[in-house]
Amino acid sequence: MSLSVTEQFGYIMSCQGTQELVPFLLKLSPKDVKAVRAKALALLQHGIPNARPRPARRGWTVFPPLAASTGEALAAALPPPAPADTSFADTPFIDPTDEEGALFFLTGLATYTRKEAFGRGFHWAGSLMHNYFSSRWAAVRAVLQHARPAWLSDWLMGGFGSSLANYWLLRELEDAGFIEYRPQQFAFQLAWLALDQRPGQLAERLGKDEKALTRDLPLQFEYEASMARLDGRSAANYEKHTWQRVLLGLVEAGHLHRADIRTRCLLALRRDFRRPLLTWFKELFLSLQPTPAECLAHQADLVELLAHAQPLVVNFALNLLKAVWLEPGFDLAPLLQAADSLVRRPELKTGLQTLLACLARLPRQEAAHAPAVARLLAAALAHPDAAVQARAAKHLADLLSAKTLLLPSADTSAILVALADQAALLGPAARAALAPWLAAPSPAPAPKAATVYAPLAQFVPDISPATAIAPVADWHELLFLSAAMLRQNDPVALERWLDGLLRLHGQLPADYQQQLQPYIKRLVPWLSSKSTLAEVLAHLAEWPPAWAKGLFEALLLSWYEGFASARVSQIALGRQPIGGVGQAAYASAADPLCYPNQQRLAFAEVLLAQQTALPLLSTFTHQPHYVSPVVLVEKLLRYQQYGTAPNLADLTIALARTPAGGPVAEVAQQLLPALAHPGLRELLGWYFSPTTVSPAPPCAVLPRLVAWPTTLDAALPGLWAVAARTKYPAAQLPWLAALEQAAETALAATPAPPPPPAWAGTPLPAPPLVFTSPPGVVAGLPLYSAHAVMRPRHQRGPEGWDGYAALRTVYTQLHALLPQYPAPLYRHTLRCAAPAGQSAGASRELLQSALYTLLPAGPVLAEEATQLLATGLVHPAPACRALAQQVLEQTINHRRLMPAALGQALGQLLAADAPVSRLTEGLAALSLGPPTAAALRQILDALLPELPSAPPWGLRRLLELYADLQAQLVQPIPAAVRERLASWDAGVLKPVSAALLAAA
Repeated sequence: MSLSVTEQFGYIMSCQGTQELVPFLLKLSPKDVKAVRAKALALLQHGIPNARPRPARRGWTVFPPLAASTGEALAAALPPPAPADTSFADTPFIDPTDEEGALFFLTGLATYTRKEAFGRGFHWAGSLMHNYFSSRWAAVRAVLQHARPAWLSDWLMGGFGSSLANYWLLRELEDAGFIEYRPQQFAFQLAWLALDQRPGQLAERLGKDEKALTRDLPLQFEYEASMARLDGRSAANYEKHTWQRVLLGLVEAGHLHRADIRTRCLLALRRDFRRPLLTWFKELFLSLQPTPAECLAHQADLVELLAHAQPLVVNFALNLLKAVWLEPGFDLAPLLQAADSLVRRPELKTGLQTLLACLARLPRQEAAHAPAVARLLAAALAHPDAAVQARAAKHLADLLSAKTLLLPSADTSAILVALADQAALLGPAARAALAPWLAAPSPAPAPKAATVYAPLAQFVPDISPATAIAPVADWHELLFLSAAMLRQNDPVALERWLDGLLRLHGQLPADYQQQLQPYIKRLVPWLSSKSTLAEVLAHLAEWPPAWAKGLFEALLLSWYEGFASARVSQIALGRQPIGGVGQAAYASAADPLCYPNQQRLAFAEVLLAQQTALPLLSTFTHQPHYVSPVVLVEKLLRYQQYGTAPNLADLTIALARTPAGGPVAEVAQQLLPALAHPGLRELLGWYFSPTTVSPAPPCAVLPRLVAWPTTLDAALPGLWAVAARTKYPAAQLPWLAALEQAAETALAATPAPPPPPAWAGTPLPAPPLVFTSPPGVVAGLPLYSAHAVMRPRHQRGPEGWDGYAALRTVYTQLHALLPQYPAPLYRHTLRCAAPAGQSAGASRELLQSALYTLLPAGPVLAEEATQLLATGLVHPAPACRALAQQVLEQTINHRRLMPAALGQALGQLLAADAPVSRLTEGLAALSLGPPTAAALRQILDALLPELPSAPPWGLRRLLELYADLQAQLVQPIPAAVRERLASWDAGVLKPVSAALLAAA
């Protein structure tokens, strides 16, 4: 009895190997191809029945059919042999899992259409992790020669098979006619050869390949995904500039021409590449060490680079041109035309000074150039950079005061008119250089009263109808808010959704679960949009919402399920291991503030499951993150009416969100007599009273809490501590200070773990982070001492690698938990982000999240917030500095800034080698209205004495800004600043410091 085609294929897949599969595939008719394709896809989905056994021990095992094979069975079916330099051959030592992958792979090459190749046909475990092309080249070549799939080019050069091919393999497939030539993909694969071969071996092989040298290697200068990108990307793990050394070796060996590589580098620099790629081409050009004669030959290309948008390219071209533009063969006309636009570019600084210095030499060589040079120097006086202004003014003054008249009278008159127009824009150094040609200043008007900036004395939150948050109106708005809730970017939207769910749960329509289905699908956005609800629910059953960002998602899923299970309380916020057995990788631990937030959301889930018509105490009532005192007391009375004790985490957060003073608090006091609990009534009565007397603790010694209390009486000491610190954020309360220091003392007594080893590219082994007590109640001070038990990031061992990665995803939610006293969160942010000192993504985003919270109106900035602002103003990332500048302007407008504290913090950072130029650029970009100028003057008054007597680099521009403020405000210079200026009375700082001391 003969077997059918599908039965033969199934037998080969389960009991035999590639030796039997290849002849079978070569004999298939078109009808049989469809049957085998359907069978292969079925085996992929359901598995191979009676599959070969897996080895019981780790390592390779011998597969008998292939171990005895020498490849003779394929000899008759194979086409002519592969090229001589191909050393691919079947191996007799095969892992069974690898063998199954090879069987599926060869079957796919022979039978798949484009749909299966780009669909799920090649999606089996490990299929793309082995180079089947190279290890089984004879079998692959035989199948390709027979089938010639039309989709192979697309699959190998842009599809799922791109990880299987390298440049040499693509060349062999192209030479055999199996794929078409695509320049960009070939260039990309050629660039990756540097990771697999040593530079010497790679240069030797390329030198013998004419097609690679003449066709594919020049393409590296035309595409962004080229060797330039690879050299910059792999610098951390491989020796830097691998391809540069390869190209230089090919040039020295005579395989490539120096002039051709130089020309291609200059053409690449004209393209709109990213800065790292432009840097690579610039370094390659300079590594060829071009002579002045060679640079003169490229003068047209270099002048064209002066119009590039990147200052890096412009500076590179100017540095090469300055050595040759006085040579006899240089054409000055294009350069002067390009210089007319260069002097108006504000981002050019150092290169522009080089250009001006070289232009000033031209009139000495030929007087006919003097008018054009003078016009360029006058135009450069409008540049915003003080150093460029000073350089242009010096050279223009030399030109105007030359012993030999260089400028015609008409040009001189035009220059003097331009100077009069730009006199108000000149800095002190430029004004001093051009003083003889500037018009005498008009008599100064009578001095006006100096504008004084004063921080806000007291901030009272606006609890009025103007700032009230409208509750969710109906079921339709609740559905709309569900989408906003999933974005996790607005705490107000989250709290409105939560309040609306609790209030409207009994009014939901019967089909509410069906209307929730689109939002349930959004819980797993990585699944296909065509996935069915059953597939989404099956995925959520295996991977439910997790970590801190999944608390509200878990509540949404629980709502859809009718609150059949407590999903919120099941989320593990601690540091959990991920991956398989033996893998030492851990998910990030949640921030300690997430624990009380989880407890109040779990309590809300219980209320919804029991259909209890009670709200949470802590949901917002007023913008931005406040709870009205009247609403808080009314909700407590409602709990009292229902005979339900409030959740203690919810009550603690509500107390931290409730303002202590104002007219509304007086109204809330009138409702307190109806509150039955005497301890809570006493606490709220003191909290809402206008008294400034320090409260007496309710007991002689506040106990150290080791777990969340279970009764309101046991929670009162902690609530008193939270109320006292919320009402008096900066007060010195002895009984409270001792309580707050308890956690720090316990932390200091705990030995620090050893520092983590250097990153080696593999997950660091680390035990899970274990909390002996919930972090939110350490030392009896819920919320505000939550971060005290956490070590600074550089002292925390391996968990420090990802400690702030989890914080930045929920930062706005955590800040909304303690809007009136965020200092502990800011302090923890500084410990996590500031020590990095880099513009790394997670650190930068964490600092930006903290800076965004300083934009609204509020009380004066505390020490921690001031330090955050100072760190942002000198941060390496331009985006972070720009945000910090915006925060500085807003805090001045809202009178939240403490200028002296910010100046001292900035001075300490600059004294610790933070670049002065970063700060100066940001401060100079501020719009100097009267309040801003006054605050900025106070900042610099406190900053300058903090700097060392040895002036840091870039200090001159900061002193020039101080001089401009002094001229605008006309205030006495403090003695500490005068003393520091006297120590800088030398070198380039002498003119500015001397002028300031004279004005003092």
